[in-house]
Amino acid sequence: MKRPFIYFGSTLIISLILFNLLGFKCAAAVFAVSILLSFILFLLRNKNKTASAAFVCSLALLASASSFCTKAVTDYLPALELCNEAEQTISGTLSEYENSYDRHYYTIKNAVINGNKTSTAIRVCSAVYQKAEIDDILTFASATVYELGASNGNTANYKADNIYLGAYTTDYFAITQAEKHSINYYLNEIREYISDSLSVIGNDTVSSVAVAMLTGDKSEADADAMQNFRYSGISHLFAVSGFHLTLWTSAIAVIFDKVFKKKNRLSAVFSIIFVLFFMALTGFTKSVMRAGIMMLVLLFGRLIKRNSDSLNSLFLAVSLILLINPYSVMSISLQLSFLSTFGILLFTKPLQELTVRLEKKIENDFLCRITSTLCTTLIMSVVAALFTLPVCAISLNSFSLCAPITNILCLSVAQLMMMLSALAVIFSPVAAISKPLLILVTLIAKYILFVTEKIAQLRAAVVDTSSVFAKIIFLAATVMILVLIFIFRKNQKRLNITLFASYTAVIVISLAMLTVQNNSIRITAADVGNGTSIVLNIKGNDIIIGCGGSVYKEHKLTNAADTNTMEYDLLIIPRNTKTESAYMYTVLDRYDFDSCICCDADIPVYALSGLPENTRITDNYTLSLDENCNLVYINNDSFSGVRIESDGFSCTIIFRPTVDFSSVDESWQTGSLLITRQAVPDIDLSGFEKVIVSTSADKIYDSNSICTTKHSGQITYRMYPSSFTIITEANNDFK
Repeated sequence: MKRPFIYFGSTLIISLILFNLLGFKCAAAVFAVSILLSFILFLLRNKNKTASAAFVCSLALLASASSFCTKAVTDYLPALELCNEAEQTISGTLSEYENSYDRHYYTIKNAVINGNKTSTAIRVCSAVYQKAEIDDILTFASATVYELGASNGNTANYKADNIYLGAYTTDYFAITQAEKHSINYYLNEIREYISDSLSVIGNDTVSSVAVAMLTGDKSEADADAMQNFRYSGISHLFAVSGFHLTLWTSAIAVIFDKVFKKKNRLSAVFSIIFVLFFMALTGFTKSVMRAGIMMLVLLFGRLIKRNSDSLNSLFLAVSLILLINPYSVMSISLQLSFLSTFGILLFTKPLQELTVRLEKKIENDFLCRITSTLCTTLIMSVVAALFTLPVCAISLNSFSLCAPITNILCLSVAQLMMMLSALAVIFSPVAAISKPLLILVTLIAKYILFVTEKIAQLRAAVVDTSSVFAKIIFLAATVMILVLIFIFRKNQKRLNITLFASYTAVIVISLAMLTVQNNSIRITAADVGNGTSIVLNIKGNDIIIGCGGSVYKEHKLTNAADTNTMEYDLLIIPRNTKTESAYMYTVLDRYDFDSCICCDADIPVYALSGLPENTRITDNYTLSLDENCNLVYINNDSFSGVRIESDGFSCTIIFRPTVDFSSVDESWQTGSLLITRQAVPDIDLSGFEKVIVSTSADKIYDSNSICTTKHSGQITYRMYPSSFTIITEANNDFK
């Protein structure tokens, strides 16, 4: 049978997605049925091609069900039995450290919980930092154990990384230095050496970008730069995959061919060794494993003088990854890597034919090479954008329209930058060689940062797809595009026309949605506990109202704000209290604001220096956002809140736990939406269509019109304009 792994892999992917969504019982039932089905199809496998393909699919179904059930019974379900809210003693070997928003995460393996050994890795969140090295044994005297991601809907992401349990501690922990070191320790030493070699550039942002592109390590990367890369559509440069491996193996092939004049087999052997080393160096991420397995199949084919089939290799690679960890199918990075590669491979033949035609038409070799590179980059970018559209729209809640343009401007120079960075690391002991290389790396990195920043600032750069309506539209568009590509797959001319017509249609739909969004109202109440952190987009105006809440919750606000923009029109700091201003420094450092309204109350001098120039320090202010949209801010001894009114929409936001509504107009007690803190005001809440309570308490309200961030996660309220009616939607976005 031609390309058996396409049948096997596609069945494996679809079945495992269903098992992850439906659970262990569904997989167990399918396992029983697939045994009988596989036996019947085995007897019929030689009758015709259809029976043979069906037999391969039944084997895949059996393999997926058995691997899923085995993983659940041996790993996942036993791990959940270890969850306990009581304080416990946990010890284990440090395998990874990460710092995020003043919290410290230590991933430990070979864990021992209250003296009981377990093979489950645990991700410990600590409020304090202690320096520890890989392979050190850490002991946490008091920690609570819970299921990772259960509180915010991110369980699938952690399961895809083979980590099921989390723990939290506020105490210092004991460190026992390792007597022997594992391979992971030495790989980490190499990573640190690479980082140190590039850090001499002197610019933290530039050096972190260079390290991230070279190794995929984004731990030290600047948040603004990473956001710009995502908005401009080239964040794939930091997901080590086929792009990186192809670059390095091609370099090895050139060295052996041009320098050592050796044959392909010796080059293939060294390339295989390098691919295995590089996969280990980058931490065996899903994307690098997919690319690495495909590259190993290709290189092994060179050794035995056999050509490998790229599509077959792709599905083989994904199949191996999923059989090792059936939860990996829910990994967003693997989904993006697989879909983009799948789309590009489908268009490999048309791209080759295009290159041949260009060579015939353009006599100048240099001009032909440039034209071919630009066309190839454009087509690959459009294909990758179309094939990854459903994942971006559904899972990431946004996608970049400008990715093809950014790739044309940055992809080739990014390849050059990675090569120069690698040479700078290799020759770092020789300053005369490494310094000129680092200067070139710095110049290229600054160029890429400049381009991505300018493109990310465009209003139409990113399309928000967080609403159910947008997800349905883009999912339907993707299905239609794939059907058209399948129909015209054998006609190159029609295929190219279909490709660019499809992307043009996506752009038109996106611009139409952006127009609607700019004339709509969106309010997101971040899950910050008992505090106020609200992101508002109304009639094209981007506003942050309040920037406070519980300790270690500022990432909830930045998650909500990042999906909107990095440049805001207005910041309102209602009161100088933790519930309204605890994250003020994070917000001011992360985003650019045109203006600010700040309460007239003992704001520290060092805080005032960080506020935008157009800042009004006042307790009473009225702002006209347009002729039909007004915002009123009041803060005094009796009342503290904001009132927004615009074309049939009205919203009251309360900052103080107890307020006297008699001191403001009666209209403040009615409207489309009320946003309040944990202490709900003593008024008739039925005057509002929806009520959002920002709270960390466990109280559950009986009314369907009341939503709480504690039990609903991040809450987004939308109102879309329509010629006939106003559509309202209150949905929960889990980050």
